[in-house]
Amino acid sequence: MADTQETLTQQQKEEMLRLDAEIERAKQYRKILEEESKTLETVYTWKAPERLFSPKSREWYVSLSGFAVVAIALSALTNNFGLVIAIIAIVFLIYALNTTPPKIVTHEITNKGLKLDGSLYLWRMINSFWVVKREGKFLMHMDIMESEREDIPKRFILLQGEGDIDYIVSYIVQYVDYLTSREASNGFLSRLIIGEYQPLLPFLEGRDDIRTKDPKDMPAALKSTPEEELQKQPKKLKPST
Repeated sequence: MADTQETLTQQQKEEMLRLDAEIERAKQYRKILEEESKTLETVYTWKAPERLFSPKSREWYVSLSGFAVVAIALSALTNNFGLVIAIIAIVFLIYALNTTPPKIVTHEITNKGLKLDGSLYLWRMINSFWVVKREGKFLMHMDIMESEREDIPKRFILLQGEGDIDYIVSYIVQYVDYLTSREASNGFLSRLIIGEYQPLLPFLEGRDDIRTKDPKDMPAALKSTPEEELQKQPKKLKPST
């Protein structure tokens, strides 16, 4: 009899947990529907180049050409003609990127999400973001799920351009997780190729009352937690789709 009562009690607990989970999911769905039913409003707009652009000097191109000629000669001597073609293609690509100015695009922060060069991405589609500094410019890296059928987010890189980086970051962090340098995998090679990771706290200077999506990203929490401790924290799990 006691075993039967214990089994019933356990089943009741499991049923209560299941009901609580369903209620929580219903609340989340309701919140999403309420957000998506709102009229789209622009909060902030800024213009920026679609990529970094750093014109090179004549000496730089001479050095590149010299290196390419040597590499092509060595490849030809070893009958590696595939590598010859690859080197030529890379040289032309580098030349094009450094001589053709990038297109200027418009980005918008809205009450529903980000509109990047005309395409709207809702807050729930943006998994995370962080900022790096490269060649003296701020770049925002964002992992965005373009479709619910996708398992892996796509990486978008937005340049600061004419925008107020402090305002942009402080607004987005209210809806999107800001990754730590460990979560962003900002190792030596990453810093060399992508740029130097920028901690969140300096962007929130003077905004102590801001409410971030992740409580750990709130200014008070960041001030009380050294960066070294943040790196030891477990990585945030990506939401399943």
